[in-house]
Amino acid sequence: MSSEDRWPRQGDRLFISEGNWWEKATLHWVQGWQALEVYATGYREAAELLSSHVLQTRGDHDLLVYPIVFLWRHYVELRLKGLLRTAKQLSDDESEMHLTHGLKDYWYKLRLLIEQPRFPSIDKSDLDAVESVIYELDSADPSSFAFRYPFDRRGEPSKPNTGVYVDIRNFTDVMGRVSNFLDALNDYLSEYLNIKWELELDMHNDYEDYDI
Repeated sequence: MSSEDRWPRQGDRLFISEGNWWEKATLHWVQGWQALEVYATGYREAAELLSSHVLQTRGDHDLLVYPIVFLWRHYVELRLKGLLRTAKQLSDDESEMHLTHGLKDYWYKLRLLIEQPRFPSIDKSDLDAVESVIYELDSADPSSFAFRYPFDRRGEPSKPNTGVYVDIRNFTDVMGRVSNFLDALNDYLSEYLNIKWELELDMHNDYEDYDI
C-alpha cells in the first residue's frame, strides 16, 4: 500500500453505492422489529470473528477483549428484546415495552411469559443455565458501558465487575452455548407465533363465510 493510500484524500466519501456486488452491503432490507434478527445475528457473527482471531493468532487479546465482550453483550440484549416482544404477542400482552440496556429485566419478563401453561414446556434446567450466564453478564456490565468506554457519564472509571482477567476461549464457548439456546428459542417462538396467526386468520375467514 502506497503512502497515498494511507492518508485522507480530498473528496473521500464513506457511503457510496458503486463497486462490486460482493463488496456492497444492503441496508434496511428488513424493517421494523423483524430487523432485530438481522442486527442480533450480525453482532453475534462479529463477536465470533474477533474471538476466532484472538484464539487463532494468540494476539491482540488485551485490545480486542473490549469489543468482543460488548458485541456478545449487545447480541444478547437485542435477542432478548426480540424474544420478549414475540412472547408478548403470543400471550396477547399489549403492554408497552420499556427499552433499556438491562439484561436481567428482559430475561425476567421473558421467563415469566414462556413458563406460562399456554407455552410448550421448556426444560427448566436449560432456563436456569441460561439465566445464570445472563445475570452474570448483566452484573459485569449492567448499563452496557463498561466495555464501550473507560469511564461512565459522570467521568468515573467504568471498570467491569469481572476481575482482572477474561479467558477469551471460555467466554466465547459459554456465550456460544447461550446464544445457540437463544437462537433456537427465537426460531421456536417465531414458528409458534406464525401458527397462532394462521389459526386466527382461518377463524376470521370461517366467521366471514358463516356471516355470509
